[in-house]
Amino acid sequence: MLRVHFTAEDLLNVTFASEPPPLVELSMALIAWQRVDEQAVFGRWRSRISRELPDRARPLLDLLRPDGDNLQFVEPAARSLEAGLAAVRDAGALLTAEQLHRTAARAPGRASWLRALWGQDREAWDQLDGAIRCAYEVVVAPRWGTG
Repeated sequence: MLRVHFTAEDLLNVTFASEPPPLVELSMALIAWQRVDEQAVFGRWRSRISRELPDRARPLLDLLRPDGDNLQFVEPAARSLEAGLAAVRDAGALLTAEQLHRTAARAPGRASWLRALWGQDREAWDQLDGAIRCAYEVVVAPRWGTG
């Protein structure tokens, strides 16, 4: 368990975002969708996402596993989808071989596209960009801003 202790002065400096960052929202939704618990709460929603999520979005699931032990570069705290996608691309140069091996060992898909991603292959990065956009349109966009 992680505990964070705040002083009164710290609390006076806390601000809240008006809405969650879109790629953080997408990541959390895809993680929740892959889990099997809380069927009474998420069952119908998971069924809808299962029917509607195109295969083009599936590579993203190699990076977002249901246990939550995921690389943070796919869920930047950017305030817009486009800014988030740019942050994801910028983070690519910082990924390590250890991260590749850990991620590939847990991924349900083919590790070859992950190796291409880490190798800065443009096609692999375009595939990730497309997967994020596609998943966002199905999972987040229909409910974004409906509060």
